[in-house]
Amino acid sequence: MYKNGRKFIIWLVTTLFLVSLWPVAAFGADNSTTVSLDQAIRIVKQNFTVPPGYSNFSSGFNSSNSRQSWSLNWSDPSGQGGSFSAEVNAATGEVISMNSWKNNERSKTAMPAISVSEARDIASRLLKQLIPQRFASLSSLPENQIIPLTGYSPLNYILRWERLANNIPVAGDGATVEVNLSNGEITGYNLNWSNLEVPSPAGAISSEQAGQAFIKNEILKLQYILPSIKRPLAEKDKSQPVLAYNIAHNSNGIIDALKGTPLEPEPGHWLQYRLSMYDKAGMGMGESSKDFSSLTPEEEKEISQTANLISKDAAAAAVDKYIGIPSGIELENANLDQDWQNRDIRIWNLQWSSHSSASSPSISLYARVNALTGELVAF
Repeated sequence: MYKNGRKFIIWLVTTLFLVSLWPVAAFGADNSTTVSLDQAIRIVKQNFTVPPGYSNFSSGFNSSNSRQSWSLNWSDPSGQGGSFSAEVNAATGEVISMNSWKNNERSKTAMPAISVSEARDIASRLLKQLIPQRFASLSSLPENQIIPLTGYSPLNYILRWERLANNIPVAGDGATVEVNLSNGEITGYNLNWSNLEVPSPAGAISSEQAGQAFIKNEILKLQYILPSIKRPLAEKDKSQPVLAYNIAHNSNGIIDALKGTPLEPEPGHWLQYRLSMYDKAGMGMGESSKDFSSLTPEEEKEISQTANLISKDAAAAAVDKYIGIPSGIELENANLDQDWQNRDIRIWNLQWSSHSSASSPSISLYARVNALTGELVAF
């Protein structure tokens, strides 16, 4: 009898121990995250200085088809001082973005304390530190900003780089760094880098051939271009309609350099051809990321609270259990964040969708699931 009771107690303790570990393993493994929240916080604090007064801390988790990332947010508990936020790739540990804002930030002088050249040096050092493997593939873009000579706003200057592959610009990929010219502080950073393999330029048509394809496919249309909004108080508005050739084609004037034909997107898709710094990222973190900073009690509390939450897959299963997920749609985005009505509650926001075609319309489904209890909050 004693032996059986002892075996039962050992089994019970072991089971409870394993159950207590399960949420942590599920939350990490089901989302393929190799970088924990703990590591993400330390990586950011190693590379940037979080103001010590920003003791309010919260985190979120974002998952989409292109990447998974941790969002980290520090703020002044009084609500007056400002905020500091960052995003870290949950698969690689690479810092994707950072933004620092101070409520009372005002320039003390009408003239910058550092030059644009010095600001670029500061930004370059940051990029070499954060993305050493990528920096050689970046090309700086020329400055064309106007520096305001005023004492009523911070003199923030944005430095931009574009990504080159085979010595050809990759539209949309690059990095930006924002530097305060009054004190040299870095107030913003953003990385946009797609992980798709770019095709070889071998076999590409010449620019002359592309021009011929442009004309052959009648991409240019003769149109009247109307003037912009008139000035109501002007005595005599001299603006007149202009007769011009304008791009009027689904390709928006983009020619496939390997096929020599207009590149038209599929229904429900669009082509990204302008430099934008608000999307994908990847690749490993630098060797220096091994030196971590200590965590504050607020950060440790956040890590402890998120460890007991259900995974993205478990939240999706809860939606399927209660309402059923239609066939033919895919989970495109999942976001874990605090509930806007109750900051103590964590919510999984899930978005499914399908692309429309000639035979079937597009379908979308949005649902909210309590990340602690697995209850369906809304759909």
